[in-house]
This record gives sequence, structure tokens and C-alpha cells, in this order.
Amino acid sequence: ETDYKAASRAIKAAGYATAPDYADVLIKTIQTYGLNFYDPGGKFWPESSPEQSLEVKTYTVKGGDSFWKIAAEQLGDGGRYKELAEFNKLSTESLIFPELALKLPE
Repeated sequence: ETDYKAASRAIKAAGYATAPDYADVLIKTIQTYGLNFYDPGGKFWPESSPEQSLEVKTYTVKGGDSFWKIAAEQLGDGGRYKELAEFNKLSTESLIFPELALKLPE
């Protein structure tokens, strides 16, 4: 499965989990803690192209960070905040939280 909701239900259906509400609890946990953002097959990580360098710099979000602040400190220009969000397949309105790893455009 490539979708965390479908995968959670498939685990339950296959008999690996015996709790009757296993899929619902797992889905709620994933959503509560934003774990779906770490899914390399999901919306968080951009697809790489062959011409992209294999070494992509990342930044781990800290409390009080915003796209603008990260762009200013890491990219040298706060005005690049939209580029930073889009590079990570997020919108500028997306919630970013501490410990979230963002890829930094060059």
C-alpha cells in the first residue's frame, strides 16, 4: 500500500493486529503526530529527478520557526519562503512543527 490509511486497514485485515479498532487507532496516531509527513511515498518529500544531486541539505524545524525565518537563515533570503514550501511539496499555510525535516533548495 502507498497510503497510510489503506496500509493500516490492510494490516488489520491480514490478521496481524487483533484489536478491533486497530486501524482507526493507528490512523489517528499517525495524524495526531504528523507522521504522514515523514512518508517518502507521500506528499512531504518531493520526487527526485536524475539531475538532482544525491546530497540534499536538510534543516530540522525548531520551535518558533516559520518558512520565512528558515528561508532567511538557511537560504539567505526570507523572500524565498514560498520556494522552500513548494520544494517540500507543502503550501506556505502548512503546519510545520519541531523535528520536521525540510529539504533545502540550492
